[in-house]
Amino acid sequence: MAALLNWSRDSSVSLFERIQKKDESPSSIGLKGFIYSIKNNLNHILNTHPGTSQSAVTLGIMDLNDATGSAIDIYQNIAKIIQECILNFEPRIVDVKVRPLPNEDQPLTLFFYVEAIVSFQEHQRLISFNLHLDNDHRYYLDMNNVI
Repeated sequence: MAALLNWSRDSSVSLFERIQKKDESPSSIGLKGFIYSIKNNLNHILNTHPGTSQSAVTLGIMDLNDATGSAIDIYQNIAKIIQECILNFEPRIVDVKVRPLPNEDQPLTLFFYVEAIVSFQEHQRLISFNLHLDNDHRYYLDMNNVI
């Protein structure tokens, strides 16, 4: 529990990585490793369903089978839920905007564009990436073109 008391948004590694005691020290991973660590953590939190974590019952994204309303409303609501989940459970991201990106070529896959401000070594940096939810209800992040 003491490790959690010293947590700050400037930390380079996620809680999962600190628990697993990765070999690299948090300050030595560099920007590329820092962004990879955020991507890894986002994959964990976005592919978790609320109620599956005893210590954080709100961790994750609701099952889309529980969503009601029109397609546009659902798309906007999912974007808002993703945004709140990221802000609540990825502390290295200090601000985030999630926009739905409708794609007529793949109507069964939901696409989103995410812009986030991260705190790295006492500086803030803008990163952006695409996020999509496939037919298996799994979120995938594309951070190859991080700005």
